[in-house]
Amino acid sequence: MYALPTMTPASTATTPATTSKHHLFVSAAAVIAFLAVLFVFLAPVAASATPQCGPHDRITEVLTKKYQEKPSAFGVTNNGQLVEVYTTGEGSTWTILITSPDGVTCFVSAGEGWRNKVQVAEGPAV
Repeated sequence: MYALPTMTPASTATTPATTSKHHLFVSAAAVIAFLAVLFVFLAPVAASATPQCGPHDRITEVLTKKYQEKPSAFGVTNNGQLVEVYTTGEGSTWTILITSPDGVTCFVSAGEGWRNKVQVAEGPAV
């Protein structure tokens, strides 16, 4: 099972070539909306546990070097926090981070089997 990296203080799915920028935007927007909802439900749980936080550069370096995870989605909450999803290329592991405006990054959740979902917008392409 995939475990969160311990910090001390101090997708395989591809879109067809014919997919328009609009469809990619809709897909990214759906991922961001999902993450926002996920954060709302996980915030009370995360508040009760000891958060694993640190400098953004240090945490993302661990994800990149130890787990070969790279950014695959991100969004900004209405209170200015950056939400990021890091995944391996094939989606075997994933990590969700949240970074406050002051630069402190914390792990929200991590797991296995991340899959991207391609959404197709209804109506004419813009």
